[in-house]
Amino acid sequence: MRKNPWVERAKNVLIALLAVILLALTVLALPVKTVTDTPWLAALVRPFASLMGISQGDLTDTPMADAGSVTGAAQPVSVSVRNPAGRTSFQYSFSTLDTSFEQFGAALGQALETAQETERTSALRVQEALGKTSVAFCYPGEISSKLAASWLHVDTDLDTQSRWFILAGDGVYVTLYLVGEELFSCQTQMRAESLEQLLQSCTPDGSFFAFEDAQSRFDTLAPLSLLPGQTPAIHEASAANPCDARFSDALASSLGFNPYGDARYTDDAGNTTYTETGYALSISAAGELTLRSDGQVTRFRAASGEEADLVECARSLLSTMTAGASGDARLYLTGLQKDGSETVCTFDYYLSGIPVYPSGGHGAEIRFSGASIVQVRLLLRTYTLTTQTVSVLPPAQAAAILPDGSELGLIYSDTSSGVTAGWRS
Repeated sequence: MRKNPWVERAKNVLIALLAVILLALTVLALPVKTVTDTPWLAALVRPFASLMGISQGDLTDTPMADAGSVTGAAQPVSVSVRNPAGRTSFQYSFSTLDTSFEQFGAALGQALETAQETERTSALRVQEALGKTSVAFCYPGEISSKLAASWLHVDTDLDTQSRWFILAGDGVYVTLYLVGEELFSCQTQMRAESLEQLLQSCTPDGSFFAFEDAQSRFDTLAPLSLLPGQTPAIHEASAANPCDARFSDALASSLGFNPYGDARYTDDAGNTTYTETGYALSISAAGELTLRSDGQVTRFRAASGEEADLVECARSLLSTMTAGASGDARLYLTGLQKDGSETVCTFDYYLSGIPVYPSGGHGAEIRFSGASIVQVRLLLRTYTLTTQTVSVLPPAQAAAILPDGSELGLIYSDTSSGVTAGWRS
């Protein structure tokens, strides 16, 4: 007897439907955390999230962007080389900073990886080291040696907080000097001749540290103020608030919030709030973003509570939040404070390696409880450099009006009247 093809097709459809129902029942029986933490399961049940009592945000894989997109966070803001011909310094330009760190950063990684036990040293010995064949890396704030090493993809046994990392040829091997509130030195297994070969191609540009000035014009400054050979040409800059409705909704969606319906509210002043269980995101009309988590949810979480993992998580989240909106600026890590299980990472905007000081404080502040982010504050700004330059005082004149012990450096100030540039006062 010939089988009815329609009956066979109906049987196949019924079998497929039963298989889908069985799969759905199996997924529904799984713990909610298993579903939300498994990408393919989250995608599968997303259309039925409300039936399972799961928010759409918990099923959205927050794109923790490549941490490298917050480029400057892992790089120094100045690099200075001394060889037998003289001193060469790289600062006030992202392109020269990128090139110099690419050229010399591996040497710092090698020194950190092979560093031996530290011993306390003096400011005089640090200055003597800078007078030898040496390369000095200055970060915008004090960071741990372990964090600096992790950015260079090496491990180190050092446990110090430093702003300056200085490699100096000292006999057969290179000595590493670590300069922060406390001063340390340690021997490395890097050979001094290797450092000499690495630095020999640099051509002196007239730059110098304040303590190296033979004319004593900068005696009142902090000795490690790194000064250019001539008054630098600083470009004018402008700032804008990128937070229109379209940008805010796209940002909320990228962070796992539903930008539509009752979860979104905009008040008469233009401040927008997105809420869901365990999370709240607010974006003010002025571009000030605040993200809060109750700490019991884990969407924004570092791989561990180790310092390097916390910073990488913060950088990655900032990459998602800024989403290319920073324009010509970069965000650099400028501070990290730990108090028990609480950790706060602060970041600031930089233009051409020059810090930008907004009137509202830091550019970003990310607070962790353990490995989980519980609060983020971020000033969203788009900075644009122009082709016009700004006239600033010659360094000697600027130094003369600073309080004793100050570090002379250029800054941008972002205020309600616009972005201005000049020497730090």
